[in-house]
Amino acid sequence: MTLTVNLTVKGFGNGNSEKEVRIFSLRGAHLLAMFARTAVAKEFRAWVLDLLEQQTDDNAQQRDVHLVEHAHQLAHAATLQVYQAVFDAVMLEGEAPHSTRMLLSFTRSAGGAMNPYVQPVEAGAMVMTLAQLTQAVRTDLIVSDTTLARLAAACTQRMATRAELQALRQAEPNQTAQPAQSGHQGRLQLQ
Repeated sequence: MTLTVNLTVKGFGNGNSEKEVRIFSLRGAHLLAMFARTAVAKEFRAWVLDLLEQQTDDNAQQRDVHLVEHAHQLAHAATLQVYQAVFDAVMLEGEAPHSTRMLLSFTRSAGGAMNPYVQPVEAGAMVMTLAQLTQAVRTDLIVSDTTLARLAAACTQRMATRAELQALRQAEPNQTAQPAQSGHQGRLQLQ
């Protein structure tokens, strides 16, 4: 952190004189200034802290620049995807798609890059989470009675299939000790 050297200094005594000088590394000067209680040390501390703050600000600005560049690249790629989807729709139908909705999503490639993907949402399709679907069925989903019955039947069938699989898994360890049972199918009845 320090080194002592002999330097030739002009202007002292008869013009040129050698003087023993101690040279501090930046780290050594920093440590010395942090523990010293002189006015010069106080100035040095202020300078070092300002310098560190400036470097931190520069790093934050660089990070912000990279983030903005990345956002621009993703937005540009997504815009190109939407442009292509609209172009294809017009070429197919011969006119502007009046009520077309599109779903934009981003997927990661094998290399980790984000790739936008645009997909038209079919007319009459609903885009919602499972929790939103459950709430909509329970309260305000406007569908015909037939469609609601189909939804209920699909849910009932799925529950029956899951119950059968669970029963088979539970019966597997006991199956080797017991003779083969008849292959009748269980029923799930809703009241």
